[in-house]
Amino acid sequence: VGGENSRKVAVVFTNTTVRRAAQEALRQSEQQLSLITKSVPVAVLHLDADQRVRFANPAYLKLRGKLTGEIVGKTMGAIMRRSNYAKIAAYLDRAYAGEPQNYENRVNYPEIGVRDIKVQYEPVRDSAGQVQGVVSVIEDIPPALRSGEGRGAPARSRFG
Repeated sequence: VGGENSRKVAVVFTNTTVRRAAQEALRQSEQQLSLITKSVPVAVLHLDADQRVRFANPAYLKLRGKLTGEIVGKTMGAIMRRSNYAKIAAYLDRAYAGEPQNYENRVNYPEIGVRDIKVQYEPVRDSAGQVQGVVSVIEDIPPALRSGEGRGAPARSRFG
């Protein structure tokens, strides 16, 4: 054994149980998050550091009258009318500066018409605390629930 012409074979065993369990836990977590974001009656939008849309739930797509491909990957400036974007730019800037924002606004969506909305922007931070994006939650306010506050004014939000 082990002569000049002998072959050597190395056998390595890897226990993948822990990795498979972690992958399954991640898959289940992703399924749960997907179920929640598809089910909530408010519009949810995730923007990255460049104000590019990374995620839009079905309620947001319905509110905007758009398909996923018309929203995801585009900047807020590209998916909104210039006049509508001008109304929200200062709120977004403050959210990207790390300050959560709440406000109400009247918006004329070209696809579905005029809507009164309640908006919350929550900064998304990395592990070092740096803002990496913003999550936006938008609620379409039914006429019977309109607050009477001036549009564009900070809102009392039921989001927190």
